[in-house]
Amino acid sequence: MVKTVTVGRWRTNCYLVHDGATGIIIDPGDEPALLIERIDAQGFRPLAILNTHAHFDHVGGVYDVRERYKAPFHLHSYDKRLLSHANLYRVLAGDKTVYSTPLIDKHLDAVSPLQLGGWRIDVIATPGHTPGGVTFRVGHAVFSGDTLFADRLGRTDLPGGSQEQLDASLAALRAQPPECMLYPGHGPACELGAALAAIHSRAYK
Repeated sequence: MVKTVTVGRWRTNCYLVHDGATGIIIDPGDEPALLIERIDAQGFRPLAILNTHAHFDHVGGVYDVRERYKAPFHLHSYDKRLLSHANLYRVLAGDKTVYSTPLIDKHLDAVSPLQLGGWRIDVIATPGHTPGGVTFRVGHAVFSGDTLFADRLGRTDLPGGSQEQLDASLAALRAQPPECMLYPGHGPACELGAALAAIHSRAYK
C-alpha cells in the first residue's frame, strides 16, 4: 500500500509504504506532527526513513519522525551539505520555520538493493536535481523525488544541480518497466511510461 501525505507550503509528497504491519517512510517533508498522526493512523511500524534528496521541503519532518519511531534515516552522502544548510535555504525561500537537523544513520552511496525486514528497495542513482539524488523502486512503485514529475523533469538551476547528470538519470529511469507507477515529490502520480512520454513530447515540440 502507498499512502500519500502532502505537506507544507511547497505541497511536498511524503509517502508511507506499508503492508499494515511494517513499512518505510519516503521524504518526510514539513508538518511532522501531521505526518506522525497519519503514520499512527495507518498502524504500521516504520523500519526506515528514506530520502530521495535533501532539499529543505523534503527533510523538515525527518528529525521528529526519526525520534518518534527510532527509524534509521537513509540519505546519499553527496547531499549532506544540503541537509546541513536546509534551514538557511528555507529562510532564503521565505519561510522562517526552523527544523532540527537529523543525523544520517546510513548513506545510500552503494546503489544496491536495501533489504529491510521483508521489504526490498532498489536504489537508483538519479543525480541532477541534487548531487546525491536517488530514486527508490519498491515492487512496481517508483519514487522519484524531484527528478521526474508527471509532466516534466526536475530543476537543475538550484545549488548542486546539473543538467548533464539529470539527462543521465532520465536514461536510468527509462530502464525501469514503463508500467510502474511513478510517485513524484510534488504533484500527481502516474504511470512511469506516461511521464517519460510526456517528457519526450515536450522535448520535440
